[in-house]
Amino acid sequence: MKFKADFKDFEKFTEKIKKIAEQDIEKVSQKYCEETVKELVARLFAKVVEKTPVGEYGPKEVHFVTKEGNEVNFIANSHKTGGTLKRGWTVGDVVKRGSTYEVELINPVHYSMYVEYGHRTPPRSDGSRGWVEGRFMLTLSEEELKQEAPEIIEHKFEKFLEDYLNGNN
Repeated sequence: MKFKADFKDFEKFTEKIKKIAEQDIEKVSQKYCEETVKELVARLFAKVVEKTPVGEYGPKEVHFVTKEGNEVNFIANSHKTGGTLKRGWTVGDVVKRGSTYEVELINPVHYSMYVEYGHRTPPRSDGSRGWVEGRFMLTLSEEELKQEAPEIIEHKFEKFLEDYLNGNN
């Protein structure tokens, strides 16, 4: 009884592995890591922008008493839609520090942290203060991404290996 085996495909596979090994693995690794970080921050960016509230400044009832004791009531008919906070989100550059890749998601709008975490309100006429709950648009988006990240990273790694094994680098 004779047994024949064709190892051409295996030999092709080992040649591809050798080709990858001959490349500057640090450069290849860095490219993969940067691309993965960019995808993750792009997903975070999309999530946080979606969750960022937009102010609606419509007709507003105004009530006050003048120094003379006259009561004044009227409706201010200006209508304005905000969006400054939503448009404020930006993504920084990917930076490698040691073996860690970092990128910042930034919102320089001065009141962004108050919307994120909540804030006290100015004193009312009775001297009491209220509290506006935070919207946690960044905090919630980060938590969602932490749940999704392992699958995203695994998919990116599989694609990376496939590309390099097929010479699509």
